[in-house]
Amino acid sequence: MQPMSSKEIKLINEKVERVDNKARGILTEASNDWVEKVKQELADELDMEVDDIEVVDVDSDYVDLEGDGASNGESEWRVYKDEKKARADAIERATDSLQDGAPLSDIIDMGSGPNKGWIKKFMYVTNTDVRLISGEEADRYVEDIKEEDDGERVCDEAGKKRDFEKMKEKIEELEDLEMDGELDKSSARKLDKLRKDLEKLIEKCADKVRDEYAKDLSKRLDKDPVEYAEELGYEDLGDVSWLKVDWDKAGEYVVDTDGIAHTLDVYDGEEINLKSGVAYGTN
Repeated sequence: MQPMSSKEIKLINEKVERVDNKARGILTEASNDWVEKVKQELADELDMEVDDIEVVDVDSDYVDLEGDGASNGESEWRVYKDEKKARADAIERATDSLQDGAPLSDIIDMGSGPNKGWIKKFMYVTNTDVRLISGEEADRYVEDIKEEDDGERVCDEAGKKRDFEKMKEKIEELEDLEMDGELDKSSARKLDKLRKDLEKLIEKCADKVRDEYAKDLSKRLDKDPVEYAEELGYEDLGDVSWLKVDWDKAGEYVVDTDGIAHTLDVYDGEEINLKSGVAYGTN
């Protein structure tokens, strides 16, 4: 296949540009038609003259309008083509407001009755922190119980208490002989082996308990990290560095609970349903 000449490439580019310009023209025309429709519908809804409404900004999904004389007292509006885009913008605005607004401790206190502290349901621990916390706490737990009784409890929790007792009993019998000076070389070797075997048993049991403890704690951190933090004695959850908030889901919850208009309509919290869209007062 012969490569195209620069002239042929230029002709193709010009053709593509004409197509793009034509498409943009069609979209612009359609957008203008929609804007004129919602201006008229908004004017009819609020007992205004359409000529008193001016376009401030136009986006692919909405138009910003302003005007005087509206029956509801509003003077600025954002009109969306559909509620889906309005909801997406409301969620984004609610998310930003939560994340950049009041301290987390204040947000936790928001709400009343069963809805008080609603933000807690959107708190979580990252996978990395879950592994770190569960691992460190498991290590601490195992070391504590190993020191209690030379390993008996850790073997008990691992289901090996009987093995521990049998081994310990044999060791004590040989140690009694050792103290009385009656331990022969064969028994001494046996005592040494039993002691090593007991250490291995304790470490094996410790590993099992450690793994099970870490696994159980990981599940708790995934299921209800707030409850775990409160059990540790934290009074202000905002001080818990490993406790994060899923702000996106929290913002979505706010919009689904309070409604889109509560977030987007800063004037009276009421939306205006039009035939060709939905309007929210911004001033």
